[in-house]
Amino acid sequence: MSGGADEYDFEAMLEDVDYVHICGITLSLTNKTRTAALKLAEMAQRMRKTVCFDFNYRIGLNEDTSHSVMKERYEEILPYVDVAFGSIRDLTDLLDYPDIGAQHIFKHFMDDFDIEYFAGSNLGQKDSKKCFEGFIYHEGELYRSKPREVDVLDRIGGRDAFASGIITGLIEHWDYDSMLQFAVANAVMTQEAMNDVPIFDKNDIFDYIQCDGKNDLIGY
Repeated sequence: MSGGADEYDFEAMLEDVDYVHICGITLSLTNKTRTAALKLAEMAQRMRKTVCFDFNYRIGLNEDTSHSVMKERYEEILPYVDVAFGSIRDLTDLLDYPDIGAQHIFKHFMDDFDIEYFAGSNLGQKDSKKCFEGFIYHEGELYRSKPREVDVLDRIGGRDAFASGIITGLIEHWDYDSMLQFAVANAVMTQEAMNDVPIFDKNDIFDYIQCDGKNDLIGY
């Protein structure tokens, strides 16, 4: 999406879809991408589509834009969002929520913008090994995955893979444990393969989960 809002027939594009995923980086690139993303979100809500939005806030892209302006841009699109992806730092550092504990912050944020789901992921360390884990918050309950060890070859696309796993689970009405397990496995497999183009499908991810990551797919 590099053109302006008037260059796209969003109504026609949305006609046969149920979910729309918008990346927050569009709010930082150009005025055209920003207005197009906002119009898409507005149109999708009007047509009763589920709107997913990933904060994907990049400080490096906004060095010449004030904090207050970036906060306003995000607050402008969030009322149209049903499923948000981000981190607690997006809420405290960008939207200025006080750091009063994750669940309290999530609840305030979701109540303020009428958001149904908030999900996120983290790549960290456990016992000197890199691990990837995720969470999803819904109706006052915080669900967390188990951390899964990851041998990172290429981090690009890992969080996108996690988001796509969560969206898949929502579309197919999985329970939250299954949803998180699938999303984390998808993210780990993506980061353990070179390049930002997955070479596996949904069945490969289920196989990976079934054998606890001890298959031959990763690395090709």
